[in-house]
Amino acid sequence: MNQKNASIVKSIHELSLLFALCFFTISLSSADMIVVAAFKSGEVLYQRGEKELAVTKGQIFEKKDKIVTKNGIVDLQVGVNSIIRVGKNTTLSLTELLEEKGKLKVEMNLNSGSLLTKVTKKLDKNSEYKITTPTKTAGVRGTQFLIQEGEDSEDQKQKIEDGVYVSEGNVEVKADNSDKPIAVNAGQELITKQSELKLQILNSFARERMKILETLNVMNETNYKNLQEQYQKNKELIKK
Repeated sequence: MNQKNASIVKSIHELSLLFALCFFTISLSSADMIVVAAFKSGEVLYQRGEKELAVTKGQIFEKKDKIVTKNGIVDLQVGVNSIIRVGKNTTLSLTELLEEKGKLKVEMNLNSGSLLTKVTKKLDKNSEYKITTPTKTAGVRGTQFLIQEGEDSEDQKQKIEDGVYVSEGNVEVKADNSDKPIAVNAGQELITKQSELKLQILNSFARERMKILETLNVMNETNYKNLQEQYQKNKELIKK
């Protein structure tokens, strides 16, 4: 092989490597986020397509999965910087889980029950993190809050009413019976059960219930990214 041909072969090889690197980068920069069961207690099921299976610790969920707690609870890590405790008798659907070039789009549908949510890092203005219920939508940037839809099924005499309760940060709530979104700030609650929305000081019972969030921690970012990458690789292998 003469010098000219060798140079051409080398150039083609370098271009191939560059293309492969770019393709790999694009694949990782635009990917479905995963949700991981960090903790589980009691009976918790999930539905994927027509299948209904028991949830175990370490279970990985994806977009369109539905999680149904019976007499149990489950802690879900959603992306790198968010963890949620799903309360008893709760139905939660994972509507959108997208991560693209550092921008997040998270949408969950809480049909009934309760979620204790902790977002550890403030999201940028181009990211979305929303929880929708049949009566309201909560938009989050970075905060700790509780959202209740329907009857509170916790085994306590005092109950949490339908609403959004914020201990840190702020949540923007758009209720179906209101024309404008309402900002619920740290130390406030928005009761949405009544026909008239009620924004008031966070009650001591809700504040006490939310103390559990102080014990919930997201996993190491490297460990999460490794799980996400391995899960994507497994999906690609299954397709083949």
